[in-house]
Amino acid sequence: MWKGKDALHVIFNHLTMLSKKVYLQPNRSVMELYVLSLNEAIIVKPLVSEAPLRREGKITTSSPEKMLVDIVAEPDIFVAQQGELESIFENCFSQYACTRTGCCGMPGGGRERGRCGD
Repeated sequence: MWKGKDALHVIFNHLTMLSKKVYLQPNRSVMELYVLSLNEAIIVKPLVSEAPLRREGKITTSSPEKMLVDIVAEPDIFVAQQGELESIFENCFSQYACTRTGCCGMPGGGRERGRCGD
């Protein structure tokens, strides 16, 4: 099994064969110049090993809580969503069984660092 950067490159190369709109760990500049103008794009980046996951049948994805944390913690990647944070959070909490205490993937929902609100 591939690990770390090797896995990222294998996944990136495989996805590139399926689509030309694949970006490997893009920075803010790449996001603004190329990605934001697209209707669809695939971004390949490493997953933190402690990240909460959600399993749907044979498919494992990031949990809604992780996606919310990423939107706030990685503004360079989610630059287009920064003006819609309140709406995104409200929609997520109304549609999924997200918990504010599970937010940030740490006990207390990250309140120790002041990152997640109540």
